Amino acid sequence: MRASLPPELPPAPPPPPAQPSDDRAATVAADAQARASVAEFQARHHTSLVALLFTDVVGSTALKQRLGDGPAVALLDALNAHFRRLLAEYPDGREIKHAGDSFFLVFARPSDAAAFALRAQSAVRREFSGERALAVRIGIHVGEVMVEEREDAPRELEPR
Repeated sequence: MRASLPPELPPAPPPPPAQPSDDRAATVAADAQARASVAEFQARHHTSLVALLFTDVVGSTALKQRLGDGPAVALLDALNAHFRRLLAEYPDGREIKHAGDSFFLVFARPSDAAAFALRAQSAVRREFSGERALAVRIGIHVGEVMVEEREDAPRELEPR
C-alpha cells in the first residue's frame, strides 16, 4: 500500500490589522469626553492648579515691644522689601495680599513656591540675626483654586 500525501494547502491569509476592541474604543472616547468636560469647566470657571504660599513673622508683637514700634516696623519693612525682591525673580509668582508681618503669594508652579520658601528662610537666617533676629513661618498649599478677576484686586494672576 502506498501512502499518498495530501495536496498542498494554500498559505493562510495574513491576520487583519489589530483593531481596538469596542470596550477599549468606548473607554478612550469616554476619557476624551471627560477631559474635554473638565477643560470646558476650567475655562468657564477659571480654575487652575497653583501653589499658595503664606508667610508669618513669629512673635511680631513681642518684637515691637522689645525694639519699639519704629525700629520694629523698619525691620519688618526691610524683610518685606527682601521678600518682594526675591519674588520678582519668579515670573509666575504674584503677591496677592500683604498685611503687616505676613504675605499671601501664589505661584504657577509648586517648585517655584518651594524654591522661594527655601531661599526666603535662608535669607532670614543670614540677614536677620543677632539683635535683628527674626523667625518666619512659611506654609505652602498646592491645590486647584478658582481664579477670580476683580477690579479691586491688587494684582492680576495672569503670567507677566
